[in-house]
Amino acid sequence: MVGAATDSDEETVGRPDVDEELLMRLWDTFLTSVLSGQPNVFLESLDNALRQVRETGGDLLAWHGVLEALRDHSIPYIGNRAQAWRAEDLLYQAGVLVSGAAVRAQAYGQVLVEKKETTLQQFSRDLDTVLTWPRCRRRRPHIFPRWDQPLLSGLVRKGRSPDRAGPAHPGL
Repeated sequence: MVGAATDSDEETVGRPDVDEELLMRLWDTFLTSVLSGQPNVFLESLDNALRQVRETGGDLLAWHGVLEALRDHSIPYIGNRAQAWRAEDLLYQAGVLVSGAAVRAQAYGQVLVEKKETTLQQFSRDLDTVLTWPRCRRRRPHIFPRWDQPLLSGLVRKGRSPDRAGPAHPGL
């Protein structure tokens, strides 16, 4: 398959981030499945390839292009009508497999993003409750040097609580 693909195929389809050996094994299992009538051989091989792509963070949707190139370079050359139909059916099932894997990967990625967002929001709420101005000043006086004392004493003289004063420095 890799050797039979033309330069225009790579420009149109794009080449997935998978080594040539994996693509050749996929081609061999496709031929075996078409000739023997056992579609599971090819579909399991494709599923393993998609798993590798997913684990390396590759583009699963690019595999639709691989299947299209496989279709273009195989079906017109299959003389037996039953085998040609079997190959077409096999590639259809493979397309469904690729689409399903891409949807699951996208959903998993969305769940991870939402989980990170929830964790960051909780962390922010926790910091808001823990880091009040007097606590910060008492626990870390070296972080809040001389300039905080005049500001706090000025606020206390005006009748405002240092807790409600906000940051000691306008830029914080």
